[in-house]
Amino acid sequence: MAMEDACAQFMGGDDDMVATIVSLVKQTDILSFVEALNGSLTSTEDHERRRGALLMAKVLKQLPPPTISQAEGKLLVDFLTSRLHDHASVTSCARALTSLAAYPYFQEFAAKVLRSSFTLVYVQVQNFQARQAIFKLDRVLIEKYPDTLVSALGREFVAGFVQQIDGEKDPRCLSIIFELVPTINQLFTLDEKLALELFEVTSCYFPITFNPSPNDPNAVTKEQLVSALRRCITSHPMFIPHCFELTFDKVASLIDDVKVDSLLTMAAATEKASDADLLTYYKEIFQCVQTELDRNADEQVQRAAVSAFAVTLTRLETDRSTNDTFASFLALAIDKCKHHLEGDDNSLLTTAGKLLVAAAGSSQRAATAFSSSIVPHLTRVYHKDTNTSKRTTILAILSGITAASCALLAARDDGETTTGLESVKDDLFGLFSSMFTSAPGPHQAAAARGLAAFISVHMLTDAEVDIVLQHFVNILASDENATVRSVIANAIPQLRFVPGLLERFAKPLVASLNTVLEQVSQSDLDEMQRVEDVLEAVTSVGVQRDCTSFVLDALLTIVANTSSMALDDACFDQVATYTSSLISRRTAAEPVQNAAAVLLTPLVRLVFPESGTPPNLSETVMKCLTTALIDGCEAAGQDAVSALVNSIFVEGTDMKTYAGKSSSFVESLVTLDGKAVALAFWPLSTMLSFLPGSKLETLAPKLLSPLQNAVLTIESPDGLVRSAECLALFFNKLPADKLPQDMVDGLLQQLVSKCPEVPQLALALGLVCKALIMRAYPSARAYCDALIALIANPAVCKLATEAVKAVVTDDDIVLSAKYHATKRLMYKQRFFVEQVPCLISSLDAADAAEKGPFLQALMTLLLAVPKQVLLQQLPTVLPLLFQALTSETDDADIKHSTFDTLAVLVSDAPDQLSPYTNTIINHTSTAALDGPLQLRLAAVQLLGSLVILPTEEIIRYKAQMIKTLGKCLGDHKRKVRQAAAAARTQWYLL
Repeated sequence: MAMEDACAQFMGGDDDMVATIVSLVKQTDILSFVEALNGSLTSTEDHERRRGALLMAKVLKQLPPPTISQAEGKLLVDFLTSRLHDHASVTSCARALTSLAAYPYFQEFAAKVLRSSFTLVYVQVQNFQARQAIFKLDRVLIEKYPDTLVSALGREFVAGFVQQIDGEKDPRCLSIIFELVPTINQLFTLDEKLALELFEVTSCYFPITFNPSPNDPNAVTKEQLVSALRRCITSHPMFIPHCFELTFDKVASLIDDVKVDSLLTMAAATEKASDADLLTYYKEIFQCVQTELDRNADEQVQRAAVSAFAVTLTRLETDRSTNDTFASFLALAIDKCKHHLEGDDNSLLTTAGKLLVAAAGSSQRAATAFSSSIVPHLTRVYHKDTNTSKRTTILAILSGITAASCALLAARDDGETTTGLESVKDDLFGLFSSMFTSAPGPHQAAAARGLAAFISVHMLTDAEVDIVLQHFVNILASDENATVRSVIANAIPQLRFVPGLLERFAKPLVASLNTVLEQVSQSDLDEMQRVEDVLEAVTSVGVQRDCTSFVLDALLTIVANTSSMALDDACFDQVATYTSSLISRRTAAEPVQNAAAVLLTPLVRLVFPESGTPPNLSETVMKCLTTALIDGCEAAGQDAVSALVNSIFVEGTDMKTYAGKSSSFVESLVTLDGKAVALAFWPLSTMLSFLPGSKLETLAPKLLSPLQNAVLTIESPDGLVRSAECLALFFNKLPADKLPQDMVDGLLQQLVSKCPEVPQLALALGLVCKALIMRAYPSARAYCDALIALIANPAVCKLATEAVKAVVTDDDIVLSAKYHATKRLMYKQRFFVEQVPCLISSLDAADAAEKGPFLQALMTLLLAVPKQVLLQQLPTVLPLLFQALTSETDDADIKHSTFDTLAVLVSDAPDQLSPYTNTIINHTSTAALDGPLQLRLAAVQLLGSLVILPTEEIIRYKAQMIKTLGKCLGDHKRKVRQAAAAARTQWYLL
């Protein structure tokens, strides 16, 4: 196709021609394209010039940089800059220039382009697209050619930029402007006049009051604009005085959000202020902070005020030239606090406490000053005053000062070892320790925070640490003071440096956990919270390196005793949850040396106790332990996991209780009863899931044959599934040349021949089928055909349909691509396309009473395949859906799957479904009024979604639907009533 013809087609409205034109330009040159387009670019018609410039911008964007030579680039730049004055072309010309800026030689044109932009384009009269394109061009040129712009334009650039942005209102453009200003301030030298102009043209947006559209997930948010503007107006030393004056004015607003923004901006300006500016404004900063703390009860405002105070104090301490000012500023705070400490107004005392805590956490000198003046004074007032509320506040202040000072020291890396509170440590320790005898809960909570802080920076003697740890254990074991228990549990990470933590704290704490579990009542929610608090504390201790093994063994011992301990299942679920949390938190904290022995072996031994009787674990507990086992595998690494599998399941090390007379340990597990055999294969299945095929190669010779025998021998469905998972993992991950073909074929024959007598083997067939079809193994088709054929057998059909569901259902661990399973693209689509015709023919041939399993299998496949496949197969799918919808089957799963599939099609293929509206409404309405909960809920939700269908098709059903859904409002289940109310509203609004 000729270039002229391609351009003409685009000008005629064919946007798809851009790719063709780009290809033609690569074959010829850019000037041929410009010549072909020239008439459009210089036309007297606005719409034609706009379209021509748009094509040029699109083509230049898609051309890689080497395509256009420097000479050609110069011609393009000259032409595009000359067209910037054209209102119809400015947007596309700016975008085209942005694309050309990627070429290295554009550096010599950058100043010319910007100068033309400043003189030819009055930005603020352009539409949004043009303004945004101009600002993006500014950004690209500043990023790529800063030195060129500084030397060639200098002050001219800043003046031009100010002119461009003056009056901008769109938040999308403002976000670019606020991003550019700090860079401009860093690159260009500003005089006072120019700095003031730039500040005024940006600070006029402060404070941001913009609220984005809730329906646009990609919109610029208010928070983004606020933070960008804050960086902008504090980005130059000459801005800082103006910024202080601005925030002092705005903080007087009656709107809390404005106060918060003003105070935080004040803090940002303080961080960047010069010593001279700080000396000028620090008293006014304190006055603003004091006013907001005294008069405003909003928590966010108070936090912002405290932040401004803390930043100012830190700056004054850091800058040695402001030593006298620091003392003056701190004196203001101390005098203010002492005044409030003398009064009876508890709210003012709380305000003073916030200032004191902020100061202690910002400055060691402040903490030192408090140790000689404030802390002794507070201690005296506490002992002297009888007002409980005031005493609580005072103790919280003392605890806060202690914690803040210790945290400041812990965060420092300059070798400092003092907190500033050493002179009052003994008094504070005595006060805090005395709280654990008979003080109220809030007092004990404050004391616990303070004592934990002292321990974290090694300020207590060994004897004092023992006293604190004993207090903590006693409180955690008590049936009172839930708040204190929670505080202690959260403070335990601060104890990690205590020598001998295992003997001094972990063991007594575990003993208290066992005591609590013995005392807990199954129906008392408060006592369940007590169990959770102690478990959190035990887990936090277990994360510490020396305590992990002991705590993990203790938790697993509790899990293993589910049958002997008279506890509610919720208790054991909590223990299992925290066991999983312990391993997760421990592995996240630091690498675990010998992780296989520390983390994995205890979990595996859980299911192989020396007594020979595995514990009876609930499904929830098993999920938690599976997560824990996977986390442990990741910490141990593939080599260690492979070695552990070989040690236990191949060699049977230390497994004499289970070995029996079998030739392998795996075969000996087959003799276990019921859930025990499933539990025994659980760690093997999980660890094999974690290992890649290269590691399974070394295990295959000794495990494949025993696993095959286990699959064909185990009678328990759960155990059969677990052993089949293990075998399926080998079949999926082993390289093709390492997977014995005779075993694959022989297993299929044995499974098919035994399934009529042992129906649960259908589940094993489904798992092996999934393993093979996922990797597109040649024998996969034979397994799939055999599985589908089993659906026709009444004795096996139910389990066969479950197996079909297993084939197309993703698992998080077993046969998961995340854990090295071989998963080819579109394996579900292949299974669907290959097996649906067979299922349909079997469905048509079956009697009415025998159609249910085929319908269930078909509905399962329809829900599993991607939406695009479903829509492509509509001619095949729709008859199946309506056959399932109108069938007289009592199988709720079939109906439920049908409703879910129809719900997908209602939104994506409404025109194809609209002719069947009457059938859908009649049968779905019946199910909405009668049936299991999940079926009623799905039916009501489907009825609500029908309003998407063409209005002319469904409007006549409006009264009927309102009446039917009105009846659903009386359903005895809240979920159904909620769905019915939402659906009925949709029909009312139709």
